[in-house]
Amino acid sequence: AEIGGGTADVTVHQISIDCGVKELYHATGGAWGGTYVDENFVTLLRTIFGADSIRDYRAEQPGDWVELVSVKFETNKRMASPDGATYVEFPHSFHSFMSERGSSVKAKVAAMGNPNLKSTRGALAMKYPEVRKLFKPVLDNIARHLEDVIGKVGQVEYMILVGGFATSELLQAYLRDRFEKRSKLRIIIPPESSLAVVMGAVLFGHDPTEIESRRLRYSYGIECLGGMPDLDMSEFSRSFDPSSESFLDLMRMMSVAGSRQLLFKTFVSKNQEVGIDEEVTHPFYPVREDQTQADIVVYESDKEKTAAVNEEGVRKIAEFQLPMPDTRRGRDREILVSMKFGMTEIKVHSLDQSSGKKVQGSVKLDFLSLN
Repeated sequence: AEIGGGTADVTVHQISIDCGVKELYHATGGAWGGTYVDENFVTLLRTIFGADSIRDYRAEQPGDWVELVSVKFETNKRMASPDGATYVEFPHSFHSFMSERGSSVKAKVAAMGNPNLKSTRGALAMKYPEVRKLFKPVLDNIARHLEDVIGKVGQVEYMILVGGFATSELLQAYLRDRFEKRSKLRIIIPPESSLAVVMGAVLFGHDPTEIESRRLRYSYGIECLGGMPDLDMSEFSRSFDPSSESFLDLMRMMSVAGSRQLLFKTFVSKNQEVGIDEEVTHPFYPVREDQTQADIVVYESDKEKTAAVNEEGVRKIAEFQLPMPDTRRGRDREILVSMKFGMTEIKVHSLDQSSGKKVQGSVKLDFLSLN
């Protein structure tokens, strides 16, 4: 699990006998990073000092506000533990700001009547029950997602936590209590876990073959024209001039009516395992006898099974034009389209068998979007 400032991203891997890595479940996650604990802290400040005061202070002292939330609270947030209070020191400008408004930090904190909050030596002291309130919604979301993923893949032996927020002692204690004490799963936090993602990227760059296979987040396919199964379109189209506007208008009408539509030809399905440099090829044919160009339009879909490109959750991600200058064989001209899954991208190749014309491109694979 990579738990950083903005998101928590979870994937499941298996280490093979020869120490290669196979992905068993594609990366999923949500907006449950450390910055959402920061937002809960800001909400607490609004409760103590008033929303108007916090808004005005942010506007008047933006630098000191960043220091308060992104430096001082961030540093103490990572060290917060159940064993003691967490202290967040206010900038001098904040004390002056409150004084100008006829109050003080100490008076405002005391007015809360909360035994878990105290002002001491210019800092806000929060006992563990109050700190836990800031963390709990985020930690609960992370834990629920981890349980959901583990439930889908079965037994998991180790949980490795990396990323900036993974250094939080409260997060570590919470997950150990929720998982290690209730199962045989063992949680590992590597040294300098906040740098582990960068180090992993460097190691992958040196030897990409360590990753044997991946699980895809989406289904991938291309756009193709489909017709009614009980209608011989080749016989039907002979009564029309394929280049005429009347023929094209008819095709458009049939597409709108649902008799002929742009279909999603699946090459690989969501959560399918693909090996490094695995290639999938499908043949296609031109729609018109005099067609001199084929548009290779690549789509991704959120669903495992997709019929048409206009369905919800389907997105166009790339488009290539393949020249088809040799029209002597009419519609009997095979076009081969291949998708090759290499490392962090899809390489798309298309070949017009009649003329030998080729076109290729690449599409970046998204392994860490929130889903």
